[in-house]
Amino acid sequence: MKRGSELDDAECQYGLAVIYMNDQYKDDRQAIYWLQKSAENGYDEAQYKLGMCYTLGELVEQDVKTGAEWLIKAADNGNENAIKILSQVFEEGNRNERKTHK
Repeated sequence: MKRGSELDDAECQYGLAVIYMNDQYKDDRQAIYWLQKSAENGYDEAQYKLGMCYTLGELVEQDVKTGAEWLIKAADNGNENAIKILSQVFEEGNRNERKTHK
């Protein structure tokens, strides 16, 4: 898997990130490194996971804007989880806006 990751195989990079997120091999720095590489190589599951990490401040310092950017990329690539999260955020925003204008 490591060899595939080094050859820019996005799925291998994601798999390696997941291994480093696992308690047995926990290494936050390596997890984020490989997650970022996989996301940059267009793997939608990595884009979703990276977006959630930034949004929630898991493994990285919280940055909602960066999180949203990765979630949008994941959704654009057809990731169902990202689409669901973004639609919930949009719906909640609309609900709050309607309350404000009443």
